[in-house]
Amino acid sequence: MGHREHAFDLTEFDFPAEVKELLYLMMDRDGIKRKKARQMMVKRGEHAIPYLLQLVNVQHDQFRWEIVKSLEEISDKSLIPTFLTIMNKDENSDIRTIAAKGMARLGRLGIIPLLEMLIRGEHLFYLYDTSVYVLRSYNDFAENAEIESLIDKLLESEIPNTTVPPIAEKILNEMTGAHTGE
Repeated sequence: MGHREHAFDLTEFDFPAEVKELLYLMMDRDGIKRKKARQMMVKRGEHAIPYLLQLVNVQHDQFRWEIVKSLEEISDKSLIPTFLTIMNKDENSDIRTIAAKGMARLGRLGIIPLLEMLIRGEHLFYLYDTSVYVLRSYNDFAENAEIESLIDKLLESEIPNTTVPPIAEKILNEMTGAHTGE
């Protein structure tokens, strides 16, 4: 099958033929074909991650969306740094939201590095907005006044915001202090 009609050329990548075929299908104009190919890629689980990570920064938005959606559905803790980078720096808000969903799927494993990044407060671009999704999805935070305060500050503020790091640090200390020995 010729792939000249696709927006991104995979010939320079040393991927197995079946992986390339799925990736080309993930670029197809037909949304059903893209979804089926993505589902097949996700079934490969952690074995698909190295291939997907090499493509996470492609310029083609639809293809990048499929790549990040695949990673979100695989939902492996090794993806936390990738999700955080996408949440903070990807210019496409839909793709940032998918990365936030990936972090949310990881629960506590995703919350702690997110809070640490908010505490450091350096080079934050889009992280405030996408953090809200992750924080709201974490069930242990239901009706938590500190979390609501942090979410309010994230939503109302310009970056950087000096009130965000101390609140995030207090929440992190409570989380890690309450769960020592894990």
